[in-house]
Amino acid sequence: FGGDPPPRRNQTARDRKLRLAALGLPSTHWASLALPHELSGLARLGPVAAQGAAKPEAVRLPLRASIRPQTLVADADFDALWELLKDARWEAPLPEELRALLEKSIKDEFKAVF
Repeated sequence: FGGDPPPRRNQTARDRKLRLAALGLPSTHWASLALPHELSGLARLGPVAAQGAAKPEAVRLPLRASIRPQTLVADADFDALWELLKDARWEAPLPEELRALLEKSIKDEFKAVF
């Protein structure tokens, strides 16, 4: 054989995988393509305020907008990542500066499986 095995995915797919991991979004069941799962809406939801109601089914429990993904290093700014990545196209490679930020923001043990 000799040499390293070929990469598991191309750069655009790796960019998507990094982005999904940084934002805490799910992928489709075809993980090697790193396609975002369309049921997620690909958008950050807002928080939900608590609301009492006479009927139990109308009660709203308080929820945060999102939970910080375990993939992020301690000093990664989750809110800034969302702001920077919200308009980037999923089907195109990321600009180098965004790719570098993602590489720096995600823990090595997660990047090792991408």
